[in-house]
Amino acid sequence: MRKLVTLLVVALTLNACRTDPAADNAARAQSVATGTLERILPFQHQSAVMAANQARAEFGRPPMEGEVKVQCDRRTNSWIVTATAADMARVEAIAARFDQP
Repeated sequence: MRKLVTLLVVALTLNACRTDPAADNAARAQSVATGTLERILPFQHQSAVMAANQARAEFGRPPMEGEVKVQCDRRTNSWIVTATAADMARVEAIAARFDQP
């Protein structure tokens, strides 16, 4: 039993070492340096793709202060948004406006 536990610990440790923490840390550092957030905004009542197409013009104009990236995930019917904190609040308001029953 002791050997099994030891082998399991070793196997899990080796598997954990295969991930690339540098790549993960680089993505986090880029996010912190630019002050951007990434959030998933699920839609319940409308198609996320159709809502994004209708709202695209609002993502690039004032009062947005930075670049807002919105990707649609058809499988989960959601927006994947990358924006600053202030812009994220505006995008969430836009999403709420479009996701009406």
